[in-house]
Amino acid sequence: MPRIVNGKEVWYYWFMENGKQIRKSTRCKKENEAKAFHRQLVKEGEDKDFITLNQFIEEFFIWNKCHWIKKQHAKGKSFSDSVAKSRRDHLDNLNIYLDKSSHFC
Repeated sequence: MPRIVNGKEVWYYWFMENGKQIRKSTRCKKENEAKAFHRQLVKEGEDKDFITLNQFIEEFFIWNKCHWIKKQHAKGKSFSDSVAKSRRDHLDNLNIYLDKSSHFC
């Protein structure tokens, strides 16, 4: 996200730490440079909360693994195996169109 600092646009990134949002400057003036900076942080392990979209949806709608389904059952709501399978199929079909390295922060 760009911000104007001393009359110049500078790109920032943010992450959550102990429930607080932390913003830091990339010191980059161009979006593509800021993205490269962030990729390097991830590569070096600096951004530990960084996950890919594939990692985020890895167990989503998989029966007996999905935490969201377990929450629904705990609330007394019904969510069947067949509905979970159908929704998982939708995710899998969508996922083939996404760049496998798409990032979700």
